[in-house]
Amino acid sequence: MASMSLPVPERRCPRETAMGLRRLRISPRVVSRTIASAKRRSIQSAKVFGVTLTAPNVLTFLRIATVPLLVYLLTFSGPMPSAIAAGVFFLATITDFLDGYIARSYGSGTDFGKMLDPLADKLVVTAVLIMLAAMPRIPRVPAWMVVVLVSRELLVTGLRAVVASRGHIMAAEELGKYKMALQSIALHGLLIHYTYFHIDFFAAGMFLLWIATVLTVWSGIDYFHRAWNVIRPRSRSAVARRAAS
Repeated sequence: MASMSLPVPERRCPRETAMGLRRLRISPRVVSRTIASAKRRSIQSAKVFGVTLTAPNVLTFLRIATVPLLVYLLTFSGPMPSAIAAGVFFLATITDFLDGYIARSYGSGTDFGKMLDPLADKLVVTAVLIMLAAMPRIPRVPAWMVVVLVSRELLVTGLRAVVASRGHIMAAEELGKYKMALQSIALHGLLIHYTYFHIDFFAAGMFLLWIATVLTVWSGIDYFHRAWNVIRPRSRSAVARRAAS
């Protein structure tokens, strides 16, 4: 009986394999897109109640979760609870930076996150301001200043909703970003409250909060002016000319 010989697979040297890969002509753009999509998939997680839990959304939820903790800590007026509250507020500020950075770097931003992120910021800041004005310790933040700051945030939120209903998106101006930065630094000092290393943190925080209040009123007037140009009623002739063009 004749013996049957099995075919032996042909061995290729590494040089031939490399030449074969070069013949594929894989575009660097395709490779970069593949890597970027893989990163986006790695950032995203499962959906919970119809919401895609990306890393930025999880960080935003964590920032909202600090609100009841801050309220509880600010019911006490000792140095230790004040220091812990300042630390929690600092962590909330860090998550605000991280969720924006991750969303921009990995393209994992969602429409839900764009709506929730500024709302979370306003909840944290508003809760801290109200508690600082209501605390029994002396000195404390003037109540009228808290009313001005909180009223501006509520009015801007309402105007933003009205403008969005007209199909316009009004991005935050540089003035508003400066106001938010100064306000966050001021709140850190006001939360610490006591004097450490010969620094009166309450006095430093109040100085910055005064500047932030001026910027708050200024940016609020500017935002109202820009929003009014969108929502103000237009004459029929102007509408007709626009339709004709």
